[in-house]
Amino acid sequence: MNKLDIELFNKIFGDKGGYFNVESDKTTPEIFTHLLTKCQGIVTDVTIKMENPPEILLNYVDNDSLNAGVAKVKDTYIIGINLGTVIVVFSIFNLMMGCKTAFPYLGETENLKCPKLENPHWLQEGNLYQFLNKNTEHPSELTDPTRLQMALILTEFAMEFLTLHELSHIIYGHVDYRLRLYNESEMDDGKVSLFQDAVEGLTAQALELDADTRAIWLSSHYMIEASKTLNENTPFNGLLQNMQQYIGTYVFAIVTLSRLQGIIKFDKNTLDRQSHPTPGMRVLHFIEILLDRIHNGLLNKFCSDELKNDALNIINYYIQQVEHTFKEISINEQIAKEGNKMYAFLADNIDHYNKILKKYEEIYVELSTYKFKNKY
Repeated sequence: MNKLDIELFNKIFGDKGGYFNVESDKTTPEIFTHLLTKCQGIVTDVTIKMENPPEILLNYVDNDSLNAGVAKVKDTYIIGINLGTVIVVFSIFNLMMGCKTAFPYLGETENLKCPKLENPHWLQEGNLYQFLNKNTEHPSELTDPTRLQMALILTEFAMEFLTLHELSHIIYGHVDYRLRLYNESEMDDGKVSLFQDAVEGLTAQALELDADTRAIWLSSHYMIEASKTLNENTPFNGLLQNMQQYIGTYVFAIVTLSRLQGIIKFDKNTLDRQSHPTPGMRVLHFIEILLDRIHNGLLNKFCSDELKNDALNIINYYIQQVEHTFKEISINEQIAKEGNKMYAFLADNIDHYNKILKKYEEIYVELSTYKFKNKY
């Protein structure tokens, strides 16, 4: 980024830590540079095919919490991804790959010593660098190169989805729609936790689910490109050899990311005023949209009949892997209990999920007027 871009970035994210320069900080692990380059490349891949692409800046925010946000300054859109997001995501996948319950068929699992996580709230407290101790690269002390590689693939999938989610807020008109609707000077996903009324809350939740939908749509193009070379042991060093393994790994990554987005604090009485849907509702929406892409959408002709027929079972299998692994890495099972609460809360409030979908239908026409023209 040039000096002017950094000033714009700090205008939005300055009070949250500001611009983090991975190139000037010599102590920054290579994984941070690698993922930043990948996320910036995703923005370029999507916008380069647009007729009048928006100007978008993406960089890390020097903040160790798990969060990302999107904003607009004048005609420039800005995506800020907290540095802590990379730390948390890469750390949790390293921990999970240290357990036999995660991808049990992969690598040497006999001598794995599943690392334990005492505090389920670790990602919300203190300095996350302390959690990693001295070994930032591989916090679970994984030595099997195959499982280490899978931890990196999962991290890349999660960061890809996160980037596409924030990018979707821009190119599908959410930012400009909300700026007009709420008369805001900026839009930041982490700025508001509870709206004053249900109209604003349901609208914000509808935009979040739409951004998830669009992220899955955009991810489908990456899946298709990868499907052309899976049998050639590239990319992913041969770890993903068919679409079933690719989709399963993708599910594991995105469901884990949803689980990391917060310990359940939702009260039925404030559901309508929350800024985001509950994690359980996002997982349900993810499953429904992914299944639709497999059966009726872009992925259909790239999936075998066997995969299409068994898609829901495959998705559920990898979701269960996520939950079993969370249980394994928790000493007192609190993390696993949070998952149970998440899905139980969803079952008790499925009517609210349908209210969000109805709200999206209500705002769709007006929202579409802010959308950037693109091939997706």
